[in-house]
Amino acid sequence: MSKPNQSLLIICITLIISIQACLLVLFYNPSFQLFTDDFNITITTTTANNTWNPSTRPFYLGFEHVFVIIKDNDSKRTRFMKSQFEFLQINYTFIQGSLPNDASVSEFRLRHPDFKPFSFDHVKISHFRVYERALLEGLNNVLIMEDDVDLEMVAPILLPMALTQLPSNWDYFGLFYNLESSPLQDKLTKVNTNVYAMKRNTPLWIGGVAYGLSRQGMEKLMDVGVSNGIAGDVTCLEMIMRGDLNGFVVYPMMADHLGHSSEFPSSRFMVGVNHYPPYQTKLRYSTYEAIRNQLKP
Repeated sequence: MSKPNQSLLIICITLIISIQACLLVLFYNPSFQLFTDDFNITITTTTANNTWNPSTRPFYLGFEHVFVIIKDNDSKRTRFMKSQFEFLQINYTFIQGSLPNDASVSEFRLRHPDFKPFSFDHVKISHFRVYERALLEGLNNVLIMEDDVDLEMVAPILLPMALTQLPSNWDYFGLFYNLESSPLQDKLTKVNTNVYAMKRNTPLWIGGVAYGLSRQGMEKLMDVGVSNGIAGDVTCLEMIMRGDLNGFVVYPMMADHLGHSSEFPSSRFMVGVNHYPPYQTKLRYSTYEAIRNQLKP
């Protein structure tokens, strides 16, 4: 057999083996397809009784650490967050949020005498205490969440990939945002497959539900945001709109807000209204929808 024919035969055999391997993965592993305008992959899900050990292989969704601000260690919200992280196999650290008359609030004000009062000081301080801790621990980036976040089930795969697509000067990386009825391109500029830049002078509700910060982003917030007298999450938005903070978001959205629903009502939401709407996820594969029947009341 001539050398060209031998080469062609080797290529054909390799192709056949590759196709067989793909078919084995397809039919013998539980998986689902994620389709967006710009993203199309097959993700293999894992089961609870696998050999993955969080204590020896910490996983923080591609970030150096995950911090979750909680109100109560045994609340329905906290129990859900624990179940969600176990289901998705994510490591985390819970941070007790500050209350209005907490010692942590007065201590923060002593450390930062230029802190300007705000109607929800304790909420803003809860977030800024996380920035302080992360900077003291020498972390280069962190993911911060509140205790009512519903994560996209594909987040453990997509977020680490998206982080590699961020430019080196990123400060803020949002997992949750609300485009309302506006077209995506009106408020965001595509940077890469799964990363969009927030436009200056264009309001985009980002909230403090789930967002990442780089070290330089945390330093900027501690330097400027402490003294501006507005809410912590709005501080990020204001600084992004002014051009003081480089803001980006992941596409598609990787987190949704349970707190504005009847399942996880927030006392500050819909003041004067006697009911909360049922949760209607905007995620393609909601973790809450996947595990809600297993949750204790």
